[in-house]
Amino acid sequence: MDFDQNGFLGNEADELMENTIRELAPWFNLAYEVNRLVNEFRHTIQITDDKAKEIVILMLLTKISNHFQSIILLLQKGLSVESDILVRSLMESVIPLRLIVTDDGFFEEFIRNDKANKYSLYNVMLNKQNADVFDSSGIDPATRDELKAELEPFFKDGKIRTFSAEELARRADMNMDYQLAYRYLSGYVHSSLDTLEKAYLILEEKKLVAFNYGHYIEPYPRILFSCMYFVLKALEHVADHFNVDKNDQIEDCVNRLLKIKGLSL
Repeated sequence: MDFDQNGFLGNEADELMENTIRELAPWFNLAYEVNRLVNEFRHTIQITDDKAKEIVILMLLTKISNHFQSIILLLQKGLSVESDILVRSLMESVIPLRLIVTDDGFFEEFIRNDKANKYSLYNVMLNKQNADVFDSSGIDPATRDELKAELEPFFKDGKIRTFSAEELARRADMNMDYQLAYRYLSGYVHSSLDTLEKAYLILEEKKLVAFNYGHYIEPYPRILFSCMYFVLKALEHVADHFNVDKNDQIEDCVNRLLKIKGLSL
């Protein structure tokens, strides 16, 4: 069989997914419409190079959009576990986007957090214990020291403080999303035994029958709902910030998404 030889890179992977894609046509059709709406947003927004906050918002939206398209392409191939990993990453971009739009002071914190991460990386790369790993010849220690001086007021117990995903989710009023979605999806990122078993083992009465090297399609409705939910949430905030008049289209997509979810088994 083609799949046995070439896996998801072969032609049979597409053939094996034909029935699933047909059965889930309402989900995939709506996903394509949401994608078109995102791209309409990106082409509608006009930004000049002196609008740092707006540039970051558009970059986050672009990352969200690319993740979303990647998820749909992966699902069409039958790669649900890999799609779940990207759903978590997508969510990690929606959270700061929401905070930048809704919290006037967060943008400066976001920039400072980026500098803190860069400072920490410089420390690692300039550490003599890591000399065999990194070529630090092109790194100017003075740059690291300048970052340290700038960040000194924000040190805590002698250590630089950076954001955690849970902290940001709480601040963004997305704690439920974090606790129910992010934590669950982390199992796919970190390869927990539970998620590995669900995706790759075929069990009967708790006994191993076979390995599943093929398509794990059971979570498709959940994955499609989650990724569209987060994308539409992001669009709501972008529309609000840039005064983009597409609220009716967003609302229509939300209502259709909820309707499909209610009809799916």
